[in-house]
Amino acid sequence: TNMKLWALIIILIFICERYTIKSEVPSGITQILLQLNAKYKTNLNLFINTQDVNLDYQLLEIPAIQLQMEIKNFHQFRLLGSFSNNALIIVNIKVPPLDPDVANYLPYLLRELHELHIVFITVEDPISWQEDLYRYCYEEGFINILLIHENNQTQLLYSYKPYPEIKSIQLPQLEDYFNRRLRIWNFHHYPVRTLQDIVEPRLIRYVNRKGQLVLAGYILNAIREFTRRYNATLNFLPILPDDGALQTAFNQTLHRQVDIVCYIKEIIWQVPSSVTLYLLKDYIIVPHARPIASHLYFGRPFAWILWLAVIATVVYGMLMLYVSNGSDRSEIGLHLLRSLCHILFISQSRLTAFNWQQWTIHFIMILSGFILTNLYVAMLSSMLTSGLFEPQLNTLQDLKYSPYPLLVDDYYINFLKQIVSLPSEVKNQMIIESNDNLFKARTGLNTSYMYSAYEDRLEAALYQQNLLKVPRFKKIPESFMDGLMALPLAPSLPYQSLFNTYLRRIFECGVWHKLKSDSWMDTIDSGIYKLMRDDEVERKPFDLSFYLFVFILWAVGLTLAGLCMLMELLWWRM
Repeated sequence: TNMKLWALIIILIFICERYTIKSEVPSGITQILLQLNAKYKTNLNLFINTQDVNLDYQLLEIPAIQLQMEIKNFHQFRLLGSFSNNALIIVNIKVPPLDPDVANYLPYLLRELHELHIVFITVEDPISWQEDLYRYCYEEGFINILLIHENNQTQLLYSYKPYPEIKSIQLPQLEDYFNRRLRIWNFHHYPVRTLQDIVEPRLIRYVNRKGQLVLAGYILNAIREFTRRYNATLNFLPILPDDGALQTAFNQTLHRQVDIVCYIKEIIWQVPSSVTLYLLKDYIIVPHARPIASHLYFGRPFAWILWLAVIATVVYGMLMLYVSNGSDRSEIGLHLLRSLCHILFISQSRLTAFNWQQWTIHFIMILSGFILTNLYVAMLSSMLTSGLFEPQLNTLQDLKYSPYPLLVDDYYINFLKQIVSLPSEVKNQMIIESNDNLFKARTGLNTSYMYSAYEDRLEAALYQQNLLKVPRFKKIPESFMDGLMALPLAPSLPYQSLFNTYLRRIFECGVWHKLKSDSWMDTIDSGIYKLMRDDEVERKPFDLSFYLFVFILWAVGLTLAGLCMLMELLWWRM
C-alpha cells in the first residue's frame, strides 16, 4: 500500500511540473522571437553569445544552435543548404557596438545569406553607438536588422533605414518591423553603379539620328527597370580602356567600385553574382556550305542507286526486245534506241509488235519512262529554284574537315585549348586576333573564318541574316562550353536578395526573353549590325558551264552508238 501511495504522489508531482512549465509566461525577448519565428516561418534559430540572456529555449520549439565565440572550434561553422536559408540569427552584444570576434565571424557565417534577419540584444543604451552598428551591417550587406534594448524588463526596438543614407529608427511595436520592407524597397534615388562598356547585345552605346546618346541592351534594360521600379538612380562609370578591360572590371567589382556589371559570369570566376537563371551555352558558327557547280545539277535529282536502276532498265528493255523477236531478230542498236526513247519518254517511229510479249515490254517501258521523266523534271526544277550546296558541317567532329580557321582573342584561347570535345585540327588552326579585329570580323559575318561566342551574342549576330535567301553562317548545335546567366555583383550588396527576386520574376514571366529579342533591333539601330540583303543580280540565261553535263551525255551517247555500230558490223561479218 505504501508503494502505491508513493507512486501516486510521484505521478502527481510530475503532472504538476508539466502543467507549471506549460503555464509559464515567456519573457519579453522570448515573445519577440516567437513572433519572428511565426512571421518568417523560421526553420532554425542560431544563438551567438546568448548564455547570459534570459531566454526560454524550450518555449521556442524551433531547432536551435548555440555558439560561443570563446570556443574557437566554432569559427569554421557556416550556414549551408536550403534548411539554413530560413534561419533567424540572435546575437548578444557584450562590447558595443559589436564584439570584434562576432564582427569578423558574421560575414563568414552568412556568406551569400546576408538577407537573413539578425536580432541584436543589448542591455546598454544604444543611442550613442547604434549608427556604428548599422554602418557595419550595411557594409556587410545585412539589411534586416532588429536591435532590442532590454531595460528593466522593458524591450525597446530599433532598426535602421539604409536609403538614401543610413538612419536609425525606433519602432514602437514589432509590427512596424514587419512592415518596414516598404521602406527598404524605396531607394530614394540611391545610386546603382554599373559600367557602360559595349558588349552587344547586353549593353549598347550609340548616338542616334537626333544626336542623342542612347544606352540600350537587354541586361542594361533589365537593370534600368529594376532602378525605376524601386526608385533608384542608375549611374554609369567611365568607359574602361580596351586593354585589360575585363580584368579591370573584375577588380572594380571585388573592391566595391561597381555594383552590377552588364556581363555574364564565367564558371571559374571567384566573384559574387546574382541568382543563376540558366546555363548560357557557347557555340561555334561556321560559314554556310558553298553552292555546287551548275553543271552538276543534272545528276543530282536521282541518287546513284536510282541511276543504276535506270541503266539496268534500259539494258533489260533492249535485251527483252531483242530476244522476243525470235528468229527474225533485227539490229540490236534499234532495240537500244527504242528502249532509250521509252525511258526518256520521247516520240519514235511506229512500233511493230509481233506477239503479246513485245506489247507487254513496250507498255512497261513507256510507263516507266513516264514516271521517271516526270520525277526527274520535278526534282530538277525544285533544285534549280532552291539551289544545291556542298555537304554542311553539322557537328563539332565535322569541324576537323573545315577549311576555315577559328578566330579567337587572347583571353578565350586558353579555355578553348583545354576543351576535350573540340577536335585537335580546330585547335591547331586557331588564329589569335585583337578584340577590335575580332569584333569587326564577327559583326560583319566575314565568311573567311569560324567564330565562337555565347549564344546571346551569336543570336544577335545571326539576326542580321534573316532576310537572306541563303544564310551566311550556320550555328553548330553542339555546345562546347557553358557560362552562368548570372550578373557579377559587388560583395555583400545590400539589395542582392531583392535583385535576385526581381530577376527570377522577369525571367519566369518571359520579360527577360522579350528584352533580349528587342535588343537585336537595338543593335541594328545602333549600326553595330545591319540587316543584310541578297545582291540584286540580273537574271541571266544559263551559261555554257550549265550545259557541260549535257555535252558529256551527248558524247557518251555518240560513243555508245559507235560501239553498237561496230558490234553490228562484227555480227554481220560473222
